[in-house]
Amino acid sequence: MNRRRAAAAAAALVFYLLLPDLTVLRRVAAASREIKMEHYAFIGEILMHGIRERAHVVSYRMPLATTTSALVQYHAGLPARVVMALYLAAIVALCVCLGSLLHPYGAFFALAGAMVVVQSADLTLKPESGYLLLLLLTACLLCWRARAPSLGRSALLALAVGATLLYRTPLIFFPPVLALYEWAVFHRFSLRAYWRHAVILCLAPYLFLLPWIGLNWTVHRQLIYAEKDAASSNIMTGALGLVRSIEGDLDTLSDEPLDTGRSGAVLRWAARQVAAHPLRYALGVARRAWFALSFDTTMLILAALSALAVWIFRRRREFQLLALLTAYYFAVHCLMSVESVYFEPLWPLFSTLAVAPIGGLAARDLPAVDSKAYRLSVFAVKSALAAAVLLSAHAAWVVGSYALRAGAPRSEIAGDYDRALASHPTDAWLLTARGEERLARGELAGAERDLTGALAAEPGNARTELRLAWARALRDEPEILLSWSPPARASGDDASQLRLDAEIFKSCHFVRTRQPGKAEAALKTAMSAYEERNTVVRGSHGVPEKAVYERLRSSDSGFTVHCSGLQGNRPLAERLALNDALLKLLPESSPAWLARAELEAEAGRRGSSLAALARAEGHKPNAATRARIVALHVRLRADLRAKRLEQAEVAARAGRRAAARKAALEIEALGPTEDERRRLDRLRSAH
Repeated sequence: MNRRRAAAAAAALVFYLLLPDLTVLRRVAAASREIKMEHYAFIGEILMHGIRERAHVVSYRMPLATTTSALVQYHAGLPARVVMALYLAAIVALCVCLGSLLHPYGAFFALAGAMVVVQSADLTLKPESGYLLLLLLTACLLCWRARAPSLGRSALLALAVGATLLYRTPLIFFPPVLALYEWAVFHRFSLRAYWRHAVILCLAPYLFLLPWIGLNWTVHRQLIYAEKDAASSNIMTGALGLVRSIEGDLDTLSDEPLDTGRSGAVLRWAARQVAAHPLRYALGVARRAWFALSFDTTMLILAALSALAVWIFRRRREFQLLALLTAYYFAVHCLMSVESVYFEPLWPLFSTLAVAPIGGLAARDLPAVDSKAYRLSVFAVKSALAAAVLLSAHAAWVVGSYALRAGAPRSEIAGDYDRALASHPTDAWLLTARGEERLARGELAGAERDLTGALAAEPGNARTELRLAWARALRDEPEILLSWSPPARASGDDASQLRLDAEIFKSCHFVRTRQPGKAEAALKTAMSAYEERNTVVRGSHGVPEKAVYERLRSSDSGFTVHCSGLQGNRPLAERLALNDALLKLLPESSPAWLARAELEAEAGRRGSSLAALARAEGHKPNAATRARIVALHVRLRADLRAKRLEQAEVAARAGRRAAARKAALEIEALGPTEDERRRLDRLRSAH
């Protein structure tokens, strides 16, 4: 009893020191707008509502992360502070469970450790927040199974790891690493007692990914088992030796042609870079490891205390496996460029391990499996696992349903928004998405109705407000658009994106109203916002960072495409005028000249299109632009062959054999298709 009182007193003291003036509760109360899951949630909405027209974007984030983000962001109906309070309560509960599974009085000290997490962690609710809970749940199951390994417990651990893979994929190699460690250390390489565990651990987690793999094959015809391109910038900048990530155009980051549309292209490029510069890469890994430990003083102290705890309890399997999980997670992230947010899921593990010696020095015996605290912790962990598995099953069902319908004819896909809105007529996201589609097609009245309805369902949505202002400007009511600026509540990437889009819309308006000077000025402002939004440099500028930043900053790849996408299906004269403004701002832009060539081809001016293509080829196009240049050359040749073939057939029918022969020779020089060659043969045989 004395030991328990001592433990409780120690925990209370730490709790008191960590929470002066109830700081955390005040922060939770102030967190009314700090749910930021939109960048994941919109993909979840596409999946759950079955919007197959946007299937090309669904593979960029794992489905459990996107569907749960959508549920929290758009469907939970709870105030942000309530969601935040539930999230923090889940962290504390799982930390207490983990402490109870480690030592007899662990709940007291784990509670104190949890307060370190709550006090130090970023209280913005974002997709990484869900991953923190899943990793902590996996750690709890790892400790529980280590105490008394069984096939059933191995299966439950495999379910937890599978759920993490469906949310994010850093643990993708952990099951075989865990199996190899246990086989070597605990079973002395004997398969007789361990092979069933190895099969469960090394196969069951990956079953969660089967619907995801099927969806990616249906949509992309590629074998994709993780996030598509989500980590590409980190992989490439990590291979270049950078510590913190710099996000930007991948084709510009590469110094060689890179087919970023193909699975594995980025990894192969990075492998070649590492092989060519192994010392640079090794130094980068070491610098990233130090950054991960030192970016926060509290994190560094907790990591040191955790290492001490693992050493003190090194003979305990629970501590060995927790150390393995932590070291694996740490090492996987340090293989590429990093951000401090990547290591937030380690806070609960470090804090719980750090306080373990306090309880352990007072009581070195194992926690009693029949104690109320132990049994309650196991029940809580199993309940949390059941919730994770249910959410995973929902995500898998959504993905499977989407995959089964993704290959439908285009005419059927076009009605997805209408079908979804028939069931959810006041869904703000659906109304905004359909409004944007209608706006791009030039259906102004329908777009304005949808966007107005979306704002009625979700007042204050800045993105929707801006689209509505553009729709009204197109109906000659430009006042709101011209005075529009991002609201004060928008910050960071959101504010940059809103400012970028607003300036492009303003430029499009000035193009419509024949004010080229103002259009160019708005585009110049938009270009600055584009650099801020699309070339994101985090951390200090060392020599490697400066070199990469300058390379990215000098590229305008993507800006022209974004301008054209926002302008939408406007009359050809307006699109040409916007391109004129772009070329005055960026006279040596290969993408801008390519856009000019495409517009000239649409206008039927083949000569002007070829001249613009020559300019595009002369300004160092990247791999993606080169591919589009080749595609346009092919299309122009095909159009010319079709025109000449028609001329040859008309001339032959009119008896003008010389003109027909001349047209046929031109077609031969342009490389006719098999069908065109058969038509030429019939033409020759008839005449």
